[in-house]
Amino acid sequence: MALGWLLCIAAAASAATPTEAIHKHEVIVAAIRTAGTPAAAYWKDFADRYERTGAGSVVFADPRAGQGQPGGVAEALRDGTVNLTVMPDSLVSELVPEFSILRLPGLVSSDLQVENSFRKCIQPILAPQFAAAGLVMLGPMRSGWLVVYGADAVATPADLAGRPFRKGLSPVTNGYLAALGARLVPVPYPEIATWLAVTPDGLGDFSLVELTSMARSKPPIRVLTLTRHGFFLGAVVADKDWHDGLGQRDRRALLDALPDQKQWAEDVAAYEQEYLAEARASGVTVTDIAPADQGKWAQTAAAYRESFLRGNGPRWHQLHDCIEGLPST
Repeated sequence: MALGWLLCIAAAASAATPTEAIHKHEVIVAAIRTAGTPAAAYWKDFADRYERTGAGSVVFADPRAGQGQPGGVAEALRDGTVNLTVMPDSLVSELVPEFSILRLPGLVSSDLQVENSFRKCIQPILAPQFAAAGLVMLGPMRSGWLVVYGADAVATPADLAGRPFRKGLSPVTNGYLAALGARLVPVPYPEIATWLAVTPDGLGDFSLVELTSMARSKPPIRVLTLTRHGFFLGAVVADKDWHDGLGQRDRRALLDALPDQKQWAEDVAAYEQEYLAEARASGVTVTDIAPADQGKWAQTAAAYRESFLRGNGPRWHQLHDCIEGLPST
């Protein structure tokens, strides 16, 4: 998850009267992002839209208890102390491993394909797994491309061999990095900046959003390589028991209040460009994979996808084939 995320657990809202239980719901959201980021605008827009429906209001959880604890937000959802949150794909995949399918390199190539993969593949295929985890997935949130950054430029997959990479929660990304010969290093989130500061050749596999958030602290990142090998994603999820207790009117109001993916993608694109400019101003060299090297990345991506699918069950294959068959434009 990006360092900007503040994942927190709130106290339960005051008990509603029978009339309020029918006509008004307070939605307690346990995902807040630092000011000025797309997610902050996303949730403000969500709150405004939902309140305009007359269905209720949105209460943003503020106490930071549980921050950085894997599963803490999901436990809060199941405990009923929060109703709704957004989780990054790495955290969701702890509960529903197949959710990280979109981290397979080269599987998707556009925002349209990301959105359709949720609507047409991930939601219908993984609905039983989400239900078993006590969650309902309401929609996707895209936070940027996965990129590679560090002390030196990365032109080909071979450049990653032997390099230290932070071991994340996604089995797909970890597997891809290991297949490229990278050295996976467990580093807790609060210690990422310190790790980079003491690791001269430190590389990390993070989202562009996370990179640019950390760029403000000016860690020793000298080069950002836009490999664009996958998407960094989140999902808007709700507590299943709470969601099942809502009437159709309130469920509809929730869905109608969520900003569409076109708006979200535009916000993210603007955010990326803003922070790329800031990174350049901080002395970071921003490079893209040269056309002559793109074929090598495509070959390694194809080889990894094939080997990954061979080692996983039929649900992974079903998701892969469904997403691969979606139009990208």
